[in-house]
Amino acid sequence: MMDTIKKQKSREYPAISLPKAVEMARRVYDKDRWVEAPALTAVKHMGYAGLNGGSRPVLSALKKYGLVEYLGSSDNMRVKLTDLAKRILLPASEAERAEAVREAMNAPVIHGELLEAFPNWDLPSDETLSARLEREFGLQNAAVKSFVSDLRDSLEYVGSFRQSRLNVVHDDRPGANQNLGAGNDAGEAVDAGMMKLPMPRSSTFIVMPQVLDALEARRILSWLSRVVTPAVKFASESEDIAEEIRA
Repeated sequence: MMDTIKKQKSREYPAISLPKAVEMARRVYDKDRWVEAPALTAVKHMGYAGLNGGSRPVLSALKKYGLVEYLGSSDNMRVKLTDLAKRILLPASEAERAEAVREAMNAPVIHGELLEAFPNWDLPSDETLSARLEREFGLQNAAVKSFVSDLRDSLEYVGSFRQSRLNVVHDDRPGANQNLGAGNDAGEAVDAGMMKLPMPRSSTFIVMPQVLDALEARRILSWLSRVVTPAVKFASESEDIAEEIRA
């Protein structure tokens, strides 16, 4: 009996990945901020023509992730972004965003059951996972492939918000060491999942996650072109001037 109940409940799964759901929530926020909106208006903000077979599963996915709540019902249903969505879209800190993203990831019922079956999201191969999803979780064969793909994308997205500690700048002068990571002890190394990029002709490093989503990658490239490239050029010119003076 319990197996039957579990299978029936587990058929409810989010139709899109978590990063896509967050993007859809952001589109709603860009238009209506935190004000509740008619469901039809909300899905139009997301890019859909109306409440139909394409938009309803997406709206349902946002609710499964805990990003929206439904107010009213039927033709009068309204949609409102939740506090969880606010902590992802407008976090007080990156630590708050990381925690909120993990909370959203674990919100769908089937995700919670998978996390129980595979602690710490230590998933097997796609083939093994697919077989178990059909056999133990009641997913239909036609849905398994897209669900596994969305699940992997969601886990990668969550990993990109892993709370990290930045490295420390070391200086031999007494009292000159500066801790760049809030709450870290001096000398603490960069966490796994982070990469440290050295600046040319400098003791400075840039620390960033090894896994970046497309939006964050574009932001970093824009920042590099506007800030770091001129700084490198200035450092190079300063070095040339110093060599001329020494000569």
